[in-house]
Amino acid sequence: MTLHLFEAFGIELEYMIVDRDTLEVQPIADELLKSMTGSYSGDFENGMVTWSNELVLHLIELKCTKPESDLAALEQSFHQNIKLPWTWVGESPKHPSQPSFQRR
Repeated sequence: MTLHLFEAFGIELEYMIVDRDTLEVQPIADELLKSMTGSYSGDFENGMVTWSNELVLHLIELKCTKPESDLAALEQSFHQNIKLPWTWVGESPKHPSQPSFQRR
């Protein structure tokens, strides 16, 4: 499929993973993706939005799975992905092998 200029868009959002109390970076992006996919993976495709780890383990990127022309639907999909049902349990992890989150 050939797209012309401004027929579709690609959006990327990058989030730093930090401790909610101290704002210290938490290098757990690999564990976060593992908890979503069941194995270590660089990506988690969730409909219109794909999650990816970046060069460092304290960054997670949410991006369009493919170019999209419906920005309203894309907005809703990003919102749903950002609000995935995650519960933070106990203290923030001190090491990536000790994630403090679990999926509901």
